[in-house]
Amino acid sequence: MFDRDELEKVIDLQQRSYRLLLWINRAFIRGRLSLTRLHGPMSEQEAAAEWLDSVYDMLPTDARPENRGDLARFASLLVSYLHTSFEPVSTPMRISRNGCMCPLCSYLAAPTRLVPRRLTRKANLAARRLKVLALGRLCDELGLPLLGYELDAMIDDPSFPGVDLVWFTYGLELLRRSEFASQGEGVFALWRQIVHHEHGAGRRAVQLNADRFVQAERAVAEYLRARAAAA
Repeated sequence: MFDRDELEKVIDLQQRSYRLLLWINRAFIRGRLSLTRLHGPMSEQEAAAEWLDSVYDMLPTDARPENRGDLARFASLLVSYLHTSFEPVSTPMRISRNGCMCPLCSYLAAPTRLVPRRLTRKANLAARRLKVLALGRLCDELGLPLLGYELDAMIDDPSFPGVDLVWFTYGLELLRRSEFASQGEGVFALWRQIVHHEHGAGRRAVQLNADRFVQAERAVAEYLRARAAAA
């Protein structure tokens, strides 16, 4: 299911888009960027890609895609942060100078008002649903006759490779985010689970790598094959 080269490409774009998210905040405060091209009758992803193209040469080289042809996927990842990892502070709604109130334009109109999301029970439940969906996709890929309720029950099995499932599911969602099909706070909960496993209660950065995602898929697939054979 995973293609290592594709994963490496998307991981690189994701890391660059995060660096840009942080840089944008400082650049707007200093007046180095302006919000005039957004938004019109376009999706957030399309509007972000158009805006990024217009300011491409102004962006740090390590916070933009190396190839302009990757702007659409890069823009999708950038915008997805506003639906997964961050949210505006509870203040009156901000309207950008172009009159748009979408999350992207609202953030660019007031970038200092963006904060990390809080991990909620709802987010954890959403993450569990994403795990079940990921297991279902893998079963289909492997041709295994396991049903949804069985997959949900498996997650609580002490012998289940739970950490691998988190990595596998997050990898699938990362690829989806590059096409702007984000599953919102459930993805953030998956990320927090990865960070907790790698660093405990700390908040240090976790380095994503393609090999870890591929390893996770293999571990989960091996478990599913064994369960199907024993059924």
